[in-house]
Amino acid sequence: MSDLHLRTAVELASLMATGEVSGVEVTDAFLDRLARLNPSVAAFCHVAGASARRGARAFDRQRARGHAPASPLAGVPLGIKDLYPVRAMPLRAGSRALAWMRSPVDGPNVRRLREAGVVVLGKLATAEFGAMPFTDPDIGPSVRNPWDLARTAGGSSGGSAAAVAARLLPLGHASDGGGSIRIPAALCGLFGFKPSRGALHHASPLERLCLSTEGPIARSVGDARALLRVLATDDRFDRPVDLPRGLRVRLLLHAEEPGVERTPAQSVAAVRTVAALLEAAGCVVEDIGAPPLGAGEFLPLWQRTFAGLPLPGFMHARLQPVTRALREAGRAISHAQARALRDALCERLTRWWGETDLLVTPAVASAAPRVGVGRGADAAAVLAQAVPLAVFTAPFNVTGQPAMSVPVALPQGAGRDASTAAPPPSAPCGVQVVARVGEDARLLAVARVLEHALGGFDHDPPGWD
Repeated sequence: MSDLHLRTAVELASLMATGEVSGVEVTDAFLDRLARLNPSVAAFCHVAGASARRGARAFDRQRARGHAPASPLAGVPLGIKDLYPVRAMPLRAGSRALAWMRSPVDGPNVRRLREAGVVVLGKLATAEFGAMPFTDPDIGPSVRNPWDLARTAGGSSGGSAAAVAARLLPLGHASDGGGSIRIPAALCGLFGFKPSRGALHHASPLERLCLSTEGPIARSVGDARALLRVLATDDRFDRPVDLPRGLRVRLLLHAEEPGVERTPAQSVAAVRTVAALLEAAGCVVEDIGAPPLGAGEFLPLWQRTFAGLPLPGFMHARLQPVTRALREAGRAISHAQARALRDALCERLTRWWGETDLLVTPAVASAAPRVGVGRGADAAAVLAQAVPLAVFTAPFNVTGQPAMSVPVALPQGAGRDASTAAPPPSAPCGVQVVARVGEDARLLAVARVLEHALGGFDHDPPGWD
């Protein structure tokens, strides 16, 4: 079939389960597309074609014997974000400090994915150690946004988003510690879902504050749910639920953060569009003020996270300036102090949340920066570019609430304001929706309602065949 790259991950798994197409054919189709198009976006930092084909052949033998995994992703090609170990593949975390590193084993969630029948094509590019919301690693080229190759695909899961937007993969494996799923999903016109803290198996033992979780970047709710089911700690993603009427929905349109400009008019229009659709679905909608958490209060948590990385001095010297600055500042903060700060901020945000059921915000407060910003020598300037991208997302890593970015494609020119920065041409705007802790199934129900009302989340950048 010549259109395999246009199929969803769930559709591909179904085609392979019925024998209409083989695992080798699917893997070859994506490897061929990768060879042709990855140089334009640099989504993959390592391609493992030979081992992927071996995995696909092994899957086909299993299926022929009737022993294929009973999984929604059986036989589906996937890349793994390069913060996570994959057997016999590089583990560089986007950093020159680990340029020599290869992993002898699969990480725990990679093992779960393989047990589910996933075929691993290689490693997806990340910002250095996942620190920044743009992907400009020193070990390779910057990841470019398929909607506008002069701009970043976001980060830190920039490779995951660029790969899905360019249809190099049907589904993206990603992670999110301050917005690293939702930000690149928003900038690349995709659906990204950050589950509740503890909803998925935690595969980052060095991230002791538990700000981060893995999750999907996808073109459909069904594909995202398939990845969540494979990695979940319980059955919350197994049974779809309906969206109840009368939910209390609050809108937050603008950040109250020094140095962050008012949200572009097009993004405001996208938020209003989502609010109107939820109102039509029976929700009660009202506006709310910004959460009581500034970038300066989140920053110590982020600094402590990177100070905790066990890197000797010679490796520290090879880090990018912004990562070095985070580590150096974080050394003055103990883990106990950071944990106490996280808990205090979480309590404050929970009081602010009150009786809200859903919060709707822009996913980002600015357009995608130009590629290369993450390599800047002035760490403070790099951080200043990061804040508008993470200002709406980071609070919900503190609380551990489930949150998603949904792509809203407005009519051409709708909400345009020539005086403010706009997203890349024709790119859908990312709108964040947040639910209460543990209500991941309800948030997926919201996603399905919006997916249907918006005509789908499957948008293609111009010029990608």
